[in-house]
Amino acid sequence: MSGVVAILQGGATVIRAISQFGAVEGMRLFGDDLWWMFIRPVARISALADRISLGQLDTPGFRIRSRDEIRTLADSLARLRKSLVQAMKMLEA
Repeated sequence: MSGVVAILQGGATVIRAISQFGAVEGMRLFGDDLWWMFIRPVARISALADRISLGQLDTPGFRIRSRDEIRTLADSLARLRKSLVQAMKMLEA
């Protein structure tokens, strides 16, 4: 539900931007919101997952500040990496 609230708040930002700056500027701000809220974090998670899949388990992670599905995905990937490290240690022993 928090993701829906964030999207709705982003929508309110777009409406204010369109009314204050005009439609073209408002749509640019909306694109920036999409970049920071969705595209950038998902791209970072994707890059991290790719490195982990190539066996780079010591790749540093990162924290997502939001409290939405993107953070849940990042936390799940961090747990997966931790589990993989533990499994590899068990196999080596």
